[in-house]
Amino acid sequence: MFKRWLLVVLTVGGICTACASHRPHPITIAAPADSEPARYMASNATYVCQSTLLYETAGPKVQSCARQSSDTTWLVDRDNDGRVVAAGWEAMVPLEQLTDATEALEDALTRRYGPPDSCVSRTGTLKRWFWWPAGRYTVQARLVDPSPLYKVKRGRLEVQAIPSEAIVCLTWVHTPTQLFVP
Repeated sequence: MFKRWLLVVLTVGGICTACASHRPHPITIAAPADSEPARYMASNATYVCQSTLLYETAGPKVQSCARQSSDTTWLVDRDNDGRVVAAGWEAMVPLEQLTDATEALEDALTRRYGPPDSCVSRTGTLKRWFWWPAGRYTVQARLVDPSPLYKVKRGRLEVQAIPSEAIVCLTWVHTPTQLFVP
């Protein structure tokens, strides 16, 4: 009986250890000095990372890392050598403040980078999508308002710096299904 119990404990322990080794692990990522992505990172913060493609369904393989802080999610993508290739944040904002917050962000980015270009406007839940060339990067700002489709009290304001060679108006724009909780 003891041998059978020991075998069960060792087997379950081995399975748990194997499963745990494949889960995302928290790591500290320092914002690279004097880089465009660093402006949109939580500096020297603990992120949880997993392997994915840079643009969700396309692009190079990266370690996509996220950090939740109150209503803001910080996102960082790193290449195989650990270099930051893209960074940004998504903030959940009450619907009555979403337009003003977006316009304030767009004004600040316009002062920094010059006049923006636009990808899409008033399409589904994505109401605004502006972008600015920023050297080797493209900085994007988006307003996501799910209220026409879902009963919610908040929308999402997003900003990110991605490599300039990226297709700015990506084709993965879709209606979110599980991103918003009322």
